[in-house]
Amino acid sequence: SAIKNIQKLWDEAEAHLATHKYLAGDKPTMGDILMAVVANWSAYFPGQINLGPNVKRVIKDMIARPTYQQAMATEQVEYKAAA
Repeated sequence: SAIKNIQKLWDEAEAHLATHKYLAGDKPTMGDILMAVVANWSAYFPGQINLGPNVKRVIKDMIARPTYQQAMATEQVEYKAAA
């Protein structure tokens, strides 16, 4: 049941990003960064989460940013989400 609810939220993000470059418009915000972080946590969920192409597009953009890469290296976190 929890996985269904989580998937519903990802599906809502996917639908929104079909008509918007980022979650809050034309420029990335902390919401987009947090979305990438939460996507990485989904590797630890007991069920499968499906990320759509628009969500993956934003996640790829966020994790490619030098400051994101630096934060991941500093915290010694391996990015595992299917972006």
